[in-house]
Amino acid sequence: MLAGHVAACGTPRAVLVACVLGLRLAAAGNAQAQPALDLHVQAPLDQGCPSTAAIRERVLAERSGPVRPLSARLLIQRSPGGVFQLSLATEQQGDVGRRELRGSSCEAVVQAAAVVLVWLMDPETSGESTTLAAPIAPVASVKPRPPAPDGAPSPATLRAQTWPFVWQLRAGGAFSAGLLPLPGWAVGGALGLRVGRWDLLAEAEHSPAERIAVDRPGAPTERGASLALSSLGVAACFNLSSWRPLSVAPCAGVELEYLRGRGFGVSQPASGGHAWAAATLGVETRVPLSEAWFVSAQGTGVLSSEVPRFVLGSGIGQVYQVPRISPRLGVALGFSL
Repeated sequence: MLAGHVAACGTPRAVLVACVLGLRLAAAGNAQAQPALDLHVQAPLDQGCPSTAAIRERVLAERSGPVRPLSARLLIQRSPGGVFQLSLATEQQGDVGRRELRGSSCEAVVQAAAVVLVWLMDPETSGESTTLAAPIAPVASVKPRPPAPDGAPSPATLRAQTWPFVWQLRAGGAFSAGLLPLPGWAVGGALGLRVGRWDLLAEAEHSPAERIAVDRPGAPTERGASLALSSLGVAACFNLSSWRPLSVAPCAGVELEYLRGRGFGVSQPASGGHAWAAATLGVETRVPLSEAWFVSAQGTGVLSSEVPRFVLGSGIGQVYQVPRISPRLGVALGFSL
């Protein structure tokens, strides 16, 4: 286009002025053709991430006035722990910058990146450095931006969404052998916190009462005790994530066991309980059902610090003694908040 204008220029002064004016108009047309935001986004759309066009429209809607042209590349990935990671690379007038953002949802990291892009396109920041360093400061410390449109998350909500923690709720059952005289089922639940590849769990479990008779079948009066077990504990699991989507995690923890018994078939039934500490060591496997729901299976060994005995009076003697080591298998349905 410019070559055509030069070829058409003649020697007369009026023609020369017209040619110079044409060259300037052509250059202005080329400048206007340059996009204000050259944006390329690679993101998992099935995880709730907006499209490239939607992100560009969101950024440009914040800059209705003059803008500084900007080239940006966004790469969004979801970690095995459910945390979204956004890598932002920018180039503007020779300045190159990089920034890493993390959040509990794709929308959270996209909104944080949009704040940065709006700030970089502001002509008033032309005298400031646009180089973005890592690790990053909180998004709110970049620079105050114009009021957000209706429906946009507030800065406080945005900061809350970018904490690298994922809460978990679990409920399920376990098959236990050893802590009670007969193998049986237990019900329980857990509240967990995933930090990176670590799962920190607070667990509770209860096994219904079992009737243990000390007399032979057919005796005139059946005598024995009814025993029930409850436990509270904490555990930590490290996700190896060797196979996807299946995750494997070794776990270790401590528990407080409480076994309560009540006699039956005797003239003066009595009840009592005993509490002791135990260490746990096991392996957990986890399979995701969706972005939030998952199923986990655990195999755990329980090492008791004591081996309490439960006895009945009137010369009946011992009813049951807790073993030092006992196994436990569990299955749970979980939900990530």
